[in-house]
Formats: sequence, structure tokens, C-alpha cells
Amino acid sequence: MLSKMRNFLLSPRSFFEELNNESIPLWKLFLLTYLLGLVVAFNGAFKNYIGLNLDLLQVLATVLFNGLLNGLVLIVVFVPLFKWIGNMLKGEGTWKRIYQMILFASLPLIMTLILWVIEIAIYGNFFTKGFIYYHAYGSMRVDQPIRFYIHLIVSVLHILAFFHTLILLFIGLSKAHSIKFWKSVIVLILSSVVGFFIIALLASIVHASIVVFGGV
Repeated sequence: MLSKMRNFLLSPRSFFEELNNESIPLWKLFLLTYLLGLVVAFNGAFKNYIGLNLDLLQVLATVLFNGLLNGLVLIVVFVPLFKWIGNMLKGEGTWKRIYQMILFASLPLIMTLILWVIEIAIYGNFFTKGFIYYHAYGSMRVDQPIRFYIHLIVSVLHILAFFHTLILLFIGLSKAHSIKFWKSVIVLILSSVVGFFIIALLASIVHASIVVFGGV
């Protein structure tokens, strides 16, 4: 266990090579999928200021539900795209191998759930424009300097976790597909672009259906 953690932190190439030969139980993969979905849900809740119209309990309930949807999107949309586009570039990755790789490469992001818990404990319902403006324009720095710098540090940690995950995805893809690093960059970019296009298209169809049938 300790050797795997050491490889993950210090030698990710070796870690993902070994991961190719492992079969992680599905329940563990589904748990990691849900946790990753929660991270995406928290980010979406923060960026879309859903706290403007919802109290904290409603925000958390929304996030918990959206975590399931985001996990489903990962399984149904992004894992197949990572596999198919990689296979088109002569990659050898299987669905299970790609799925495992994405989740373990995303561990830095999943760990940011701890940061979300800390921020909610300190700030409460901070999923609002008011909080952003209060922090961004320096008012919090004057009124509540400790809380200001805590949020600043946590924000930097979120960014570092994102870039750490991005690097691990590049490395993981190259190992899961047995392709060169530059090809893994292409796979990740194309899969992301196509995936977000599919999501946007489906969202537009659902929205249009609600408008049409809702007006009947």
C-alpha cells in the first residue's frame, strides 16, 4: 500500500503501468466515480451561484444529486470517448483500464472534497455572487483577514489539484493505451471537446423539450 502511494506521488508512470494489470472491484470504482462527480457538482454550484436561491441544505442536496448525474456522464460519455479516440490512434486501452485510470488520475481532485467541507464549515452558504464580490474586491481582506486568506489559499489548492490531475491524465492515458505522450494529449483534448459538445447538445434538447411540452 505504501509503495503504491509512493509510486503515485513520485513515479506516476510506474504507478499507471502497474494499474494496467490490476482489476479494482467495481464497488470501489463506483465510489470513486461518485466522489469525482461530487467535486464537479461542487464546482458547478460555486460557479453558478446556486446559493442565491437555495439555502445551504438545498445546495448540499442538489450537489449530492448532481454527483450521481456527473458520475453517470463520466461512465456513459467520457470513458467511451477516451477509449475510442485512443483506439483510433492505435491505442490498446480497454474500457475497464481507461475507467480505472481516469479515476486514479483524478485522486488529487477527489481530495479537494476535504477543502469544500472546510469552506462550508467556515463560510456556510458561500455559493453566492455576494461572497465572490466580498472576497474579490478586498472587503473581506479588511473585515475578516483570516477568512480572506483561508479562502485564497484553498482556491490555490483547488487550482493545483486540477493541474496535478491534468498531468496524471496525460501520463495515465499514455500508459493505459500504450501510446506516446503527445498522442495522449490529443486523446484528452479531443475527448473533452467532443464530450462537452455531446453534453451541451443533450442539455439543449432537454431544455427545448421542457419548454415545448411545458407550454402545452
